[in-house]
Amino acid sequence: MQLQFDPYALPLLVSASLAIVLVVLAWRRRPTTGASAIALLMAAMVLWCITYALELLSADIASKQLWIKGEYIAIVSIPVLWIVFVLQYTGREHLLTRRNLLLLCIMPVMTVLLVWTNAWHGLIHRNVAIDTSLGYALLTITYGPFFWLHGCYTYALILVAALLLLRNTLSGTRLQRAQSSLLLIAVLIPVVGNVIYVLRVGPTPLIDLTPILFTVAGMLAVVSLFRFRLLDITPVARDMLIEGMTDGVVVIDSQYRAIDLNPAAKEMLGVTARETIGLPVDAILPLQPQSFNGSRANSSAHIEAVLGRSGRFVDLQVSPLKPDSRRSRGWLVVMRDISDRKRAEQAERNQRNFVDALRHASAALTNTLSLDEVLDHIMDEIKLVIPHDACRVLLVEGDVATVARSHDYAEHDPSGWHANHRFTISDTENLRLMFQTRQPLAIPDTRTFPGWVRTPEAEWLRSFAGAPMVVKGQVIGFLNLDSAVPGFYTQEQAQRLQAFADQASIALENARLYSSLQETNAELEFALQSREEMIQNVSHELRTPLTLVMGYIELLMGQQIGDLNTDQVSALGVMLQQSQRLHFMVNSLLALQSFNPDKLALEPVFLDRWLPQVVGPWQRIAQETGHPIHAVYEEPLGPANVATSFLELVIGNLLDNAIKFSPHGGAIEVTAHRSDDSAVIAIADHGIGIAPDKLDRIFDRFFQVDGTSTRRFGGIGIGLALCQAIVQAHGGHIQAESAGVGHGATFRVTLPLPHTIEIAD
Repeated sequence: MQLQFDPYALPLLVSASLAIVLVVLAWRRRPTTGASAIALLMAAMVLWCITYALELLSADIASKQLWIKGEYIAIVSIPVLWIVFVLQYTGREHLLTRRNLLLLCIMPVMTVLLVWTNAWHGLIHRNVAIDTSLGYALLTITYGPFFWLHGCYTYALILVAALLLLRNTLSGTRLQRAQSSLLLIAVLIPVVGNVIYVLRVGPTPLIDLTPILFTVAGMLAVVSLFRFRLLDITPVARDMLIEGMTDGVVVIDSQYRAIDLNPAAKEMLGVTARETIGLPVDAILPLQPQSFNGSRANSSAHIEAVLGRSGRFVDLQVSPLKPDSRRSRGWLVVMRDISDRKRAEQAERNQRNFVDALRHASAALTNTLSLDEVLDHIMDEIKLVIPHDACRVLLVEGDVATVARSHDYAEHDPSGWHANHRFTISDTENLRLMFQTRQPLAIPDTRTFPGWVRTPEAEWLRSFAGAPMVVKGQVIGFLNLDSAVPGFYTQEQAQRLQAFADQASIALENARLYSSLQETNAELEFALQSREEMIQNVSHELRTPLTLVMGYIELLMGQQIGDLNTDQVSALGVMLQQSQRLHFMVNSLLALQSFNPDKLALEPVFLDRWLPQVVGPWQRIAQETGHPIHAVYEEPLGPANVATSFLELVIGNLLDNAIKFSPHGGAIEVTAHRSDDSAVIAIADHGIGIAPDKLDRIFDRFFQVDGTSTRRFGGIGIGLALCQAIVQAHGGHIQAESAGVGHGATFRVTLPLPHTIEIAD
């Protein structure tokens, strides 16, 4: 190969050097979309510059043709790589499918093959000659048809790429316009030079200025690379990740100035890009420069703030921009609107506070059964539930609602009209509506509410909330809140007031029921006391004449006043017997009324000796009525601490019942025996018996097994109640047993026996 000096070779080598620098810079950024394509593009530029420089330095035609074959590898690659880069850069990389890439490469591959085989067909170069008119050898080439076909293909690809860049230049942001404009200029400069060379015009028609002009294009690319961060933030990233985001995005440079923002950020901030680009960050965001200190590490910082102009709650995520992984070139602020979440959290807090206040209020309201105290609690607790300027409780009676309690009206109405007024419900629209619907009512502005009666005393009142207090479907009152601020109350607050009113109505009803119950109990206690006094008085009044009657009967029967025949004596005997029974019932009634367990005078008694003395008189009475009494006592039995006068009433009542409820000739058994540390006295009869469902009630006062008006047996139902009271006062118990109606009954009295008792001589 013969060499020569060509002054145009030096600029080509300089262009190659600059292109090598661009290859290195772009390759280091290859994870970024488009970086690999532009690195390969610059590598193709390097190959073109070097092979063209070698062509110019070669003096013979064979060497020059050899280097042209190398040049075409770069020439056919550059337009394909350029369109690939632009498609990636503008966000259309989805078009770069394998099929489309193969189609793009068909023409370049065919061109390279035809160049290397041009000697056989001349489709690329028809004629090649040497021109030495400038003092060094230059090629003059006559182009074949396929050369022009490939040229059209090349210019078509470059034109499409230029149109895509032009669209970004016209419609993009300032950063996009700067990037796209420089790229557009960078590609058009070499294209112009190539057109001049192909058309053989200009001062050096035989010199291809296209590779030399790539020096200028390379310089512009470097400027775009470093000044506008060509490969750091590409339009595809911006269009896909920023423009389309629902979150607001603001780009902050290293000087804490806003240099870009997406539509969502403009909408959140209520500004335009023209108003904000270049402004300090604290002029558009609630952030200070020191706020970015927390994001200087690789992690992001989160800050919750309120946007002053729009009042929105936002979460600001501040992330450093570190495209070269060494130092931050700015920050990306992502604004997420959290207003809904904040409102939901606030609503939840309000609801939780309301529930806590309602729970506290409910506990306070149910802590008392005094009507006055409940009303006072309502006034105290409603302040914690719903704010107000004044409040009152109205109680309903018929068609009238009367103020029962009121608070804080004095400063608005010194006359006291609100605190003492009686409202006719049918004439008061707000009360009428609540009374009819049983629903709460909110009036945001009383001056626009139809039917609101305006009075001088209520002129200050501008907003109203009320709730009916309902018990069992009936309105018992109203709970009203008033405010001097228009629009203060909403329907939601009225619903909350209703929840409190429901609690208050329960407390009021409980207080009313308790007050009514107290009155009823007082009346009942008075009635019971009057009855007891009447019974005691009647018993005293009956006992004296009965004693006198029995005395005269005994005188007559003893014929001390005169002789009597047998029938008269028999009649007097019956009269004496019934008088004695009546006397016994009166004594029992008096004993029941006056019995005091705490005043029993107990004394030790041997029951096996005492029982025959008590049962003896009843045996004579029983014999007269045809009821034999069989007594069996275990010896010894006692001693036991008893009040003999009262215990005698127990045995007498049980024997009287046995005689009364037994048929003529029916035997009665009286037994006494020891069981562990107790003495058991049992009285059994073979009379009418007791139904199982009445065994638990026979010891109740005035209860009778046969309580009808046609009952066969006498008595007033106090004997067994007296027996139970006396036995229990002795520390024992009494129980009834019966197999049912017609099977008789057995009553068992169990008395405790002390371990040791000293008996006086």
